[in-house]
Amino acid sequence: MVFENTLFCLIFFCTICVAVAWLFWCEDFDGIRSSWEYHSRCNERERLSGDEFYNRFYQDGGIRPELVISFRNFHARYWEEVPELLRPEDDLFLINSGADYADWVAKVGSQFGVEIRWESEQECDMADASFDSVLRYIHRLQEQKVDG
Repeated sequence: MVFENTLFCLIFFCTICVAVAWLFWCEDFDGIRSSWEYHSRCNERERLSGDEFYNRFYQDGGIRPELVISFRNFHARYWEEVPELLRPEDDLFLINSGADYADWVAKVGSQFGVEIRWESEQECDMADASFDSVLRYIHRLQEQKVDG
């Protein structure tokens, strides 16, 4: 029989392990590939203080610097990333795709005084789940709360 040969079994097992690992990588299972790519990009980035980040990306955007800086610090630290390396296009939800977002939503609600309904991106009127889109969504919620 084929599986009675120990060498064949070892080769077969190794081949299956490599194939599964490759599939996880290709399908970005739980953000494995996204996380690796994100951290590779971060190694090449300049560290920006809160003020530098605001001035470079949001100075003319109509969002208060306090919100930009405090949300950047919260969002990065919640996902155990370095705030100084975060950029507007970064999608930390994709990188942490296996995580439960309910705790994040509750903490954002209590810290920033907004109620997030995140059943779908379309409902939130966000283009994606990047830092920039989520920040602008929270800004809109705060503005609606003030106006309403």
